[in-house]
Amino acid sequence: MAMVQLAQRYNDGPDVPYDPKQADELLIKAAAEGNEDAMAICLLAGVGRKADPNQGFETLKKLIAAQPKDSTVLRLLGRAHRKGWSVKPDLAKAREYYKAAADEGDPGAGHAYASMILLGQGGPKDEAEGYKRLVNLSERGCSFAIGELAQALHDGTGCKADNAKAKEWLERGLKLHNPFLMLRMGIYYLDGWDGTEDIPKAMGFLEKAAARGEAHAMARLGCLHLYGLGVPTNKPKAIELLQKASDGKDGYGNFLLGTCYEEGKGVPSDSTKALAYFLKACEADDIWGCQSAAKYYEKGIGVPKDLAKAWALYLKAAELGDAFSMSKVGYLSDGGHGVPEDHAVAFKWNKKCAETGDKNGQFQLARDYLQGTGVRPDYSLAVDLLTKSSQQGHPIATFVLADCYESGSGCKKDLAKAKELFLLAASRGKAEGADRAKKLEENLKR
Repeated sequence: MAMVQLAQRYNDGPDVPYDPKQADELLIKAAAEGNEDAMAICLLAGVGRKADPNQGFETLKKLIAAQPKDSTVLRLLGRAHRKGWSVKPDLAKAREYYKAAADEGDPGAGHAYASMILLGQGGPKDEAEGYKRLVNLSERGCSFAIGELAQALHDGTGCKADNAKAKEWLERGLKLHNPFLMLRMGIYYLDGWDGTEDIPKAMGFLEKAAARGEAHAMARLGCLHLYGLGVPTNKPKAIELLQKASDGKDGYGNFLLGTCYEEGKGVPSDSTKALAYFLKACEADDIWGCQSAAKYYEKGIGVPKDLAKAWALYLKAAELGDAFSMSKVGYLSDGGHGVPEDHAVAFKWNKKCAETGDKNGQFQLARDYLQGTGVRPDYSLAVDLLTKSSQQGHPIATFVLADCYESGSGCKKDLAKAKELFLLAASRGKAEGADRAKKLEENLKR
């Protein structure tokens, strides 16, 4: 067990410098000596042998039955349910296992659980609690927690935005020699967290991280060369870097490579290859990859149209927090497109989407309240949601809101306001609004 725990520390911290090669060597040695925890890790992740998720998962089930509080096994079960290793992906169960492992003191599980709390994955979002946990883990020297903490400080997630403090944490973390933190420092300069982009400095950190095998750093460098951002455009170099990122199973790298094949950038246009890379990106929890793959199945681009597959891909992106995909799941579920009609599921995702402030989600949720689909009718709440959606430029929401003012549904009847909104809807592309405004004008003159 000691070797497995030391391997974990080389991967996650704290106390020792990041060294995944040393971690793998320890796991292989422990597995060879009969340690079942190490065997399960090697089987699931393909360390020192060909990956066999089914056998690895069966080993985990046997271990957890004998040792219910084994933090390593609990963490691995969390990862298996998150990634869908031998089981259907289930973020709620993954979160449950990560919490159990975190409660036993596992830093890797602690980081994963804090991240899920912060994003609201697999359960309620609690930004303050997620931030608090990241601070605690960072103080203990958990490299990946430090990177997440810096991002939270930049975004103001669970705390007041503070880029200076984010930089302090990253500089402190660099002493752990983790390429993930070199990557985060590169992103700090690349995205201009301190107010000014510094691409030469960014590239220095990204190249160091890439040289140590950090796949996302390769993807970021590939993006710079692909679009000529701060460096001369070099598509062959970009494709080489993106392919390495893809080989390293980086979601963003796979998404960009898919985009290259979709648009014919640096490679011949090939929708089949584009979809394959988008699917790989989605497997790595890249939201854009899931969205893009879903679009291919929804519209039948290079493959037979398959709304059921599109729905499943949009669902994954929705569970990862993407508002656009939430609205898609709501729409497809409400109309029974590719999946059985389910107003309750539609309402659930329309509500989640609306809560992000997305105009499509606000409109779809308003429609649920107007029609009483999946929920008891509430015209007043519908008008409030339609107003918010209209204020963001949604043409149909504007039209329906005008209709509400014309009929006095959920609001005081106001024909002048209705006419104004019908004209606004027409200017936004809802042509029928012009006819309705004209009829109202005629009625107002009578």
